[in-house]
Amino acid sequence: MWSEFLVIYCVFQNVMSIHSEFDEIFAWKQINYSNLPADKLSNPDYYVAKNNIPFGMARHGDWLYVGFPRRRTGVPSTLNRIQISSASIDRSPPFEAYPNYDLNDIVSTDRSNDKRIVSVYRPAVDACGRLWVVDTGVLEYPTGRVIVQPASIWIFNLTTNDLIRRFEIPQSMIPSGNGMTSITVDVETCDKTFAYINDLFSYSLVVYSFESNSAWRFLHNFFHLDPLYGTFDISNIKFMWRDGIFSIALGARLSNGYRMAYFHSSTSLNEFSVSTQVIRNQSLSTRIYHNDDFKLYGQYEKGFQSNIHVIDDRTGVAFLNLFQQYGVGCFNINRHSSRTIRTNVVQCNRNEMVYPSHLNIDGTRNLWLLTNNVPRFFYSSLNDTEYNFRIWRIAVDDAICIGNCLQV
Repeated sequence: MWSEFLVIYCVFQNVMSIHSEFDEIFAWKQINYSNLPADKLSNPDYYVAKNNIPFGMARHGDWLYVGFPRRRTGVPSTLNRIQISSASIDRSPPFEAYPNYDLNDIVSTDRSNDKRIVSVYRPAVDACGRLWVVDTGVLEYPTGRVIVQPASIWIFNLTTNDLIRRFEIPQSMIPSGNGMTSITVDVETCDKTFAYINDLFSYSLVVYSFESNSAWRFLHNFFHLDPLYGTFDISNIKFMWRDGIFSIALGARLSNGYRMAYFHSSTSLNEFSVSTQVIRNQSLSTRIYHNDDFKLYGQYEKGFQSNIHVIDDRTGVAFLNLFQQYGVGCFNINRHSSRTIRTNVVQCNRNEMVYPSHLNIDGTRNLWLLTNNVPRFFYSSLNDTEYNFRIWRIAVDDAICIGNCLQV
């Protein structure tokens, strides 16, 4: 068992006083881009540095794919990438549009191809070398929300950088796509693949089947917010959010071929679970009553609300972005037996880990973290003389040792 080996490894780390922490790979004061189209720069709304903020990233090979939702004007590209190896020569490298600027361009008057990528939050990379993103189709400007086109799923081949498929989510499922802020990909085979997408504003879960190229929606009370836990204080900024279901994390595949899907609202302390056998069944989505298929898994301690969480298949350790704790926490889903979920802190830093926005595990079992100061961006202002956005990395096993994650 890997967990037994890991216990020995952690003991060795402690005896030798080896305490690895998250490595800061990149940091930016403001975001800049490489090879911006010269003919677009005459438009003052095309690129406004202070309005660009990264929300999520996914790694494949030597590249990180990063989403910049359009929450302000002046975001030239919503889906971008940077080369990881460039960190050795530049702490704050410029981004390049993925797959190109044209597909990300919403300012151009040339509407010969109206199917652009409008606004992306958190990309995902699957085991088949594909990049998955949800385009909300919405410009979420402070002056008013603009629906440019229906929300859609984009899937790219990361070997060729070609678009494999674009699937437009039926508007009957979602009143507006801007609540679709994360996507979790469940690969059984490269053809038999499902994606689970949150909609935090309509309190629903959208399921997409790659094989049938179709989608359906589940509604459940467990997808809603808890009004008792929607008030936050981060960096001395107090605010209220009404976000519903925010993150879907998958446990290891079971003997029946399915997984347990764990989910929560960021404005709640409750963690819930449901088998993917249920949510992958389109016919079950139309039920008005779901029996006990959806279950309460447990409740976090006060102040431990989380946005994104992810589970390591090999050990069953769940890692959580603890945005009110300015860091990352963990617990072992195989050891949980009481109503309260005891969560250990892996690492926190009130100055440098302000609002952990995304967290994921890559194919080589590295844990990646993105922090982005979003409360300051939304409700105050970012200081462009300070580092506002950071991307961090740590080996999963080292994170488990630091947080003593197997024991909680």
